[in-house]
Amino acid sequence: MELIATDTDPALARMLDSYDHPAILVTPDYRILASNDLYREAFGMIDASASPALCYQVSHRFDRPCDQAGEECPLAAAASSGSRERVLHIHQTPRGEEHVDVEMLPILDEAGKVRFFVE
Repeated sequence: MELIATDTDPALARMLDSYDHPAILVTPDYRILASNDLYREAFGMIDASASPALCYQVSHRFDRPCDQAGEECPLAAAASSGSRERVLHIHQTPRGEEHVDVEMLPILDEAGKVRFFVE
């Protein structure tokens, strides 16, 4: 597990290591807070030294969210529906472009508001 943002709860970030596939913890404003080892193996290290790591920048090299760049955005869809959403994307990886099945799961707070997403 790698904490990307220093204000992330380590226990929540460690949850990502229980997944048997690449996973990241993302905020509703697209910031990547943490990633598991499988994510880094598949997609490379996330550099957040200069500014927050944003999911659309890391996965697509876009300068704006997927749905504003002509793609479906699973985060926007999950935020709208309040439930798990899935799309097929082409991600930029260390090996070049790859088709990736992206699933976004909203994590709700005690008031029922979306606090995080797990991709």
